[in-house]
Order: sequence, then C-alpha cells, then structure tokens
Amino acid sequence: MVTKLKCLDSVRGIASLVVVLSHLSLVYFIYLHNIDGGKIPAKFPVKNYIHNSIFAFLYSGTSAVFIFFVMSGIVLSRGIEKKTDGYYYLTSFTRYFRLAIPATFSCLLMFVILFYISGSNYNLPGASE
Repeated sequence: MVTKLKCLDSVRGIASLVVVLSHLSLVYFIYLHNIDGGKIPAKFPVKNYIHNSIFAFLYSGTSAVFIFFVMSGIVLSRGIEKKTDGYYYLTSFTRYFRLAIPATFSCLLMFVILFYISGSNYNLPGASE
C-alpha cells in the first residue's frame, strides 16, 4: 500500500490557491500582470511597485500552475505505482473520457456563446485573425 504524502497535497492546495488569487488579481488589478508590457500609469504607484517587486510570484499564477501539474503527476503516479498493468490502462482510459467530455462541451459552449455575441460579424471578439 502506498502511503499518502500530505505534504504533496499541501503544496498542490497552496498552488491552487495562488492560481485563484492570480485570477482575482487579473480581474481587479489588471496592471499587476501587465501582459502587453506597456508603461503602468503614474496614478497607480502601488501597482507599479508590486509589479516590479521580487514578490510577483505571490500573484502570478503561471509558476503555480506548473507546480500544481508536477505535484498532481507525482500524486497520481504514486497512486497507481503498485497496481497491475490492466489497472493502469483502465484508469488512463476512464480518466481521459471523464475529462475529455466536459472539456469538449465547455469549448463548444464558449464557441456558441462567442458566435452569438458576434452576431453576423464573423470576427469573434478576443480571437486572433
């Protein structure tokens, strides 16, 4: 029996919390991410300071996503480590369809919503040429 490493689950939980905070900061404090690299207006000195500080990893979800996926891979691998090959193939197959069906549905739903928003204009908002 494989023992559960609570420290890995803790790191995954912290990483997912950082991702949530990253999304919230992107909604409410858009200059913190400054994706296009433009100059942050002078009327936002605190956001400029935070954006250029060494603590940007606290609200930047990119590194947290990488950490989350690596820790999830370790946790999932440890979970099926001592199982048979048949169990591994069955788990992989069922996991794929369990995740692929909702992902496909959400992509199709967003396409329909964007198509409805754009009306007869075939340039979808937010999509590149």
